[in-house]
Amino acid sequence: MKADSLLRGQGDHEHQFHGFMTLAAAMQERAPPRGVPDQTIASLPTATFQEWATPDSDQMCPICFEDYNAPDPVLKLPDCNHWIHKPCLEVSLFIAKLPARTDLTHICRNG
Repeated sequence: MKADSLLRGQGDHEHQFHGFMTLAAAMQERAPPRGVPDQTIASLPTATFQEWATPDSDQMCPICFEDYNAPDPVLKLPDCNHWIHKPCLEVSLFIAKLPARTDLTHICRNG
């Protein structure tokens, strides 16, 4: 199945899905691995929500939209001073394969 027919929605759904997955796999093989370097994430300040929370703190992780619990491990973003669940940020940066950057301002939706 051609890429243009995938975009126009032609063909049966199973065939479209298989074609899309084949195209995605081929594109991934050609693209260099991306992601924020390990040392960038390791350098972020880490604590529990309880340690950093103030009365005017955001109460919800901007990635998973779950409320923070006092013992939740969080990472602080350097330029906006927001924090994010540590596992949420790690998954977002590695699994979603965001472009490699040394700054993390693109993670915060408010900054």
